[in-house]
Amino acid sequence: MAHYLLFCRVVLAGIFVVSLISKTRGRNAYREFVDATRALLEVPSRRARPLAGAAVAAEAGTVVLLTVPGMSPTGFAVAAGLLSCFTVALVRAVRRGTGASCGCFGATAAPAAPRHVIRNLLLIALACGALATLLLETRPAPGMAGGALTALVAVTLTALILRLDDLVDLFRKPPVLEAAAGQRRAGGGKHQA
Repeated sequence: MAHYLLFCRVVLAGIFVVSLISKTRGRNAYREFVDATRALLEVPSRRARPLAGAAVAAEAGTVVLLTVPGMSPTGFAVAAGLLSCFTVALVRAVRRGTGASCGCFGATAAPAAPRHVIRNLLLIALACGALATLLLETRPAPGMAGGALTALVAVTLTALILRLDDLVDLFRKPPVLEAAAGQRRAGGGKHQA
């Protein structure tokens, strides 16, 4: 179980670190996040600023709690709660069909979509599973080799989660192919002279 807990800490801390950096890497990045918060939540700018600030502070606190030894139970609980709040906002935006970006990992043109909700639900399950494991069982820390392999797998999964929109776009048919397929269907699949 120690490897599982390390895996969960690395994935969740990695997600929140990248999210935090993408929002705070400069004035423009933070301004874009505030704008994304306003659009996603459909709130006035005066309310979006403190909400965006609270999200950034909560993400930073979560990273600290997940990385400081002995604080991981609180870190997993806070991560699950924070992700739950983000998920509620995403579900509302998807249902409204606003086309607003979530701004989760910086500026993006991709609108909030069901895949983002699913991503968050899986991360919540990861945090809750780790918390339950911590509360129900105590094991020594993983050995160096096992810990390194676990961290490598966790970093790889984190990278895949962070690039979810790009992966979806990669496997989606290009519009040109979709149009050609539609023309073939309309013409019966044969060229007409």
